[in-house]
Amino acid sequence: EIVVDNKTGILTEPGSLEAFARSIKKLISDRAMLENFSRESRATFARAFSLERMIASYELLYERAISKFGY
Repeated sequence: EIVVDNKTGILTEPGSLEAFARSIKKLISDRAMLENFSRESRATFARAFSLERMIASYELLYERAISKFGY
């Protein structure tokens, strides 16, 4: 969910060591790509897990629990 292929990182086939190794080599050889992934990842994380968003998520969770259990 957090990793978007070729935007915030490189997704590889699960269990494929060859694909994983190719991706690592690509990142080592392309500093600009690595820096771009890093920037995009930080921005994505900040949006997904901002304090405001986390508070809203917990409020919704508590509201649902209260309405479900009748408190």
